[in-house]
Amino acid sequence: AGQGLSRETEDALANLDDCVEDLTLKFSQGTDFFKLLVNVFASQLRGEDQAHLANFYAIIPPLTINFVDHMLTSKEQLSKGRRGVSGAFSDDGFMLGIAYVLRVLNQNSKFDSLHWFESVNLALREEGRGLDKQRADKRRATDEEMQALQLAVGRLKARQVENDLVYFTLSAACVLFPKS
Repeated sequence: AGQGLSRETEDALANLDDCVEDLTLKFSQGTDFFKLLVNVFASQLRGEDQAHLANFYAIIPPLTINFVDHMLTSKEQLSKGRRGVSGAFSDDGFMLGIAYVLRVLNQNSKFDSLHWFESVNLALREEGRGLDKQRADKRRATDEEMQALQLAVGRLKARQVENDLVYFTLSAACVLFPKS
């Protein structure tokens, strides 16, 4: 008040201050909400009656393989534009759920000890070198053989990209559920 601002401007500024304060309060409550969500389910899922979850981290590699296959199929269907067939270009909910369960079960370090994503990247690079060798060996190949090889290279690159997206999404999701 008293700075030469109209009453409407002062009211708008007061309203803006209230909105910013409300958003700040809601954000801090949201952060606490994640912690509360982890703590509530951790007490239930870490009990002896849930011993079958002790090695949950070990099923994540096959789950990610299946998820990558699912995403590649969904993206292919989306790009083909088939009517009546659903497709997706992104799905971060699955990795968010994996990050949450890993945190609830306190198995992040166990999963990290598998070095899963490093192993996948190594295997995909080796497969790529194998395809490059095949391409070099088939200099006099038929058009059909070269087309099949190009298709295999394209699929491998798509798989590499999708695996990277899964890794980045899981890494980002784990940030939401830090260790207390």
